[in-house]
Amino acid sequence: MEERGLHLVANIPCFQSVKNKLYRKRNKSLGVQRMSFNNIAEIDVPEQFQDILLADRIRDQRILVFAHHNMREIVANKKKFFCDGTFKTCVKKFHQLFTIHVDIGSTEYHTNIIPTIYALLPDRTVDTYKTLFCLIKSQIPEWNPETITCDFEKPLIQALQHEFPNIKIVGCYTHFKGCLWRKAKMLRLTKSKLGKDHVNQSVEVAMNNTSSCCSLPLLPIDAQPDAWLYIMAECLNTEDATTFNDYFIKTWLGDNSDYANTYNCYKEHHRTNNSGEAWNARIAKKLKKKPNILQFLVAIKRDMNEFWRRVVMDGPISRKKIETIRMNTMIADTVREFESREISIGHCIEKLK
Repeated sequence: MEERGLHLVANIPCFQSVKNKLYRKRNKSLGVQRMSFNNIAEIDVPEQFQDILLADRIRDQRILVFAHHNMREIVANKKKFFCDGTFKTCVKKFHQLFTIHVDIGSTEYHTNIIPTIYALLPDRTVDTYKTLFCLIKSQIPEWNPETITCDFEKPLIQALQHEFPNIKIVGCYTHFKGCLWRKAKMLRLTKSKLGKDHVNQSVEVAMNNTSSCCSLPLLPIDAQPDAWLYIMAECLNTEDATTFNDYFIKTWLGDNSDYANTYNCYKEHHRTNNSGEAWNARIAKKLKKKPNILQFLVAIKRDMNEFWRRVVMDGPISRKKIETIRMNTMIADTVREFESREISIGHCIEKLK
């Protein structure tokens, strides 16, 4: 009795002898020729996903761009965009998944930003970004963003300025603060109380569960030179502090600085690129690291359909935290008091610390 059926098990072929047949059956059922590729030039987009394929550049470096057909009209008509890249959920052989999000009508209490363009890029060069934007414009000629919020990535910023000469680029406020704090730590300015205070006047940083609020990007551009002079007057008289000040002017404040005016978020409804980063974290929960092309396409098509349903429902995408609403109100009131000359530049900075 114990050996009954063992002859059946013995006749089952081993996996190695049938794997090719199994893979062919699987690929046929999925409508693909294969799922593994030696390079990105060989990657095929299956027929069932052609409806979301916006553009495919095969020459030289491969670029694949995807968008829900109904979202294309939104891209054509809206003016405020956000963009961000991620590597974790990027398809194998590509360098990054780059997404473009759009504000469809955020309010004081709600953030209504949705992903609209999904692109697989081979690298992060100026030419690749230029090509991407040209591909999008070739399929959506009306696309003409007035404002784009992004991280402080030079090739991306240069490509945006080249393709959209009149665009306003808003660098992510959170990344700005991180850049300053890393520089300060490198110069060991964070080792003293006075050094911390000097840096804190330029950057919000969490210290012992408290934080200071960045001031300069919140002010009008024409007020920033005086604001910076006020901050320097309070700084340490050391070589490292002077080096930090020189870095700030060269990188951020000067007319010919690396990121001139791009860090300014004066009166911007959205000061950060958090919506894009939140989406990156969200899609990472639905995709394994470095997925194959089919896994990727299934996930983003579901994502597109989900966000389109939310657009049709005409409800809020996400509710702002009470702390965020209060902070926004405080910043707006303080800057208004400065502009109406109710308070001085120094008083304004101290209130925004």
